[in-house]
Amino acid sequence: MDKDSPVLIIDDDHTVLRGLRRTLSPDFSIEICDSGESAIATIASGLSFSVIICDQKMEGLSGIETLEILQKKAPTTPRILLTGHANSDNLRHAINRAQLFRIIEKPCSKEALIKAITDAKNESYRLEEKHKALEKAVLANIKMLQEIMTTFKVLPSSHRVRIRALAYDLIEKTNVCPFWVIDAALMLSSLDKLFECAHAGEKTPPDKAAALDFGPKLVQYTPRMKPVSEALHFKEKGFDG
Repeated sequence: MDKDSPVLIIDDDHTVLRGLRRTLSPDFSIEICDSGESAIATIASGLSFSVIICDQKMEGLSGIETLEILQKKAPTTPRILLTGHANSDNLRHAINRAQLFRIIEKPCSKEALIKAITDAKNESYRLEEKHKALEKAVLANIKMLQEIMTTFKVLPSSHRVRIRALAYDLIEKTNVCPFWVIDAALMLSSLDKLFECAHAGEKTPPDKAAALDFGPKLVQYTPRMKPVSEALHFKEKGFDG
């Protein structure tokens, strides 16, 4: 995500949308959606935004319901809620679930809105840089483990390409996890062979359950690798083809 990516504004009132676009366009690139459902579909299509602003009271999905879903689909994008009832107890509980960057009570001034967007863009950039650093660390750990497996002549399953295609098709339909989780799990799916190598000279064959648990345990403490650890547990269910 680029710091200069558009700001997405969501509201089912077309007059409000046109007014906000006219007001904010001199300062920011603006994209609009007239419902929570269309905003979710827009982001699911692969488009990214530096900030998401959503009105609370809309037909269909409410602002909080929309932002809660978008928090899962675009977790590093700051989300701002526009509402006329900022002090509602039910709203405050919902806000925690959506992990909002800021709440703006209506009506608000142009200056207040511009400041909120500017602050959110800066936060967006900071989160994206942190996200990239974590991904770099995760990739380094995966490469290190691959090198170790190569040293012990532990090769990936011959079914890896077929499983990857099937998993990608499933993820596209269900959004059950990010694509990189499956890629990492497939690259590390033979970690249990290292356990078997370590116990190869013993008179008693290595415990199969302990071998299958070796990979998930090895990667679960690395930042962002917990989903990969969980995916590796499915090897016992035929994950290896």
